[in-house]
Amino acid sequence: MSVVEIVVAGDSDEAQKNGTFNGPAANEKRQIDVYRSIKTLDELTKQLNDDGFSIHRANKQSPLLMHVEYRVSLPDHDWVVTSQHTLIPSVYAGIVIQPNGLGKPEAVSYSGPTYIAIRSGKYSSSTAYAHAFDFERLLQLHEFDTITKYGPDNAVKPVLVITVDGGPDENPLYQKVIETAVHHFVQNNLDAYFIATNAPCRSAFNRVERRMAPLSKELSGLILPHDKYDSHLNDQGLTIDTDLEKKKFAFAGSTLAEIWSQTVVDSHPIIAEYIDPELSELKPETLQSKDLIWFSAHVMLQKHMVVHEKAPVEATKRDRQIRVAPTQGAIQPTAPRGF
Repeated sequence: MSVVEIVVAGDSDEAQKNGTFNGPAANEKRQIDVYRSIKTLDELTKQLNDDGFSIHRANKQSPLLMHVEYRVSLPDHDWVVTSQHTLIPSVYAGIVIQPNGLGKPEAVSYSGPTYIAIRSGKYSSSTAYAHAFDFERLLQLHEFDTITKYGPDNAVKPVLVITVDGGPDENPLYQKVIETAVHHFVQNNLDAYFIATNAPCRSAFNRVERRMAPLSKELSGLILPHDKYDSHLNDQGLTIDTDLEKKKFAFAGSTLAEIWSQTVVDSHPIIAEYIDPELSELKPETLQSKDLIWFSAHVMLQKHMVVHEKAPVEATKRDRQIRVAPTQGAIQPTAPRGF
């Protein structure tokens, strides 16, 4: 890019300083109107020469500095319009915390193993019970043991922190989410269980979003064959063979899972699986529940967080067991006197 330098050839120092065009026989308003009507550089050059200015072309690159301000925003939940013809991936990002990082926010990294549960958009759905099913599966993966387990007996770590998007299937203030959280709290004998969400439209800052770019990249140019099996549709495009349709969903989901499972992000593995629609959620009747008295003593609800915590006596008793693991210290309850 070439730069046009405008050199004022007039005798007035003030005119050079302020960049005004005040010729001795020119009317200032008329000159302003003339320059406003100019549309091309050639017209500008001619007019400046006519007004007594000297124009030189500089053969150098001018430095260019741009500053853009914008607001990062992402919807809390994107409901798919054609959900019956899609696959729904639920992505769970484990976060590695550096050792000896107590009180240091920088010790909480963005890296760790990733688990992806892929479901059929027609025969499964994204619900609180589906996410609860995925969490129990995640605890069985040895790739997550360094994050979720501790001690010689490989027990679940006593404090669990989960950050989620604000969708109704994940929001910590929705009843089904609370029910599944109580179930996991009791089932895994936890000391504290935190479920937090970002403020509305701030889901872009969820750490799991850092994993989406490399996952999306792997799908660039991917084509799944439509004729792997016979057609399950009639001439009107309606399903006439549900078993065959489920088989096609399984093929597409398994292919996607195979591709993602070969991906490595920040030296950490990705485990992807296709979930059978018949076994894709926890059954509500199998959940461990508690009464309102227990709930009032152990659960604290806030606008963007729900906290499950043991009573002080139970926590103190548990502290002595926690010290068995060298990396564990005593757990100080966030609400020592209860809620």
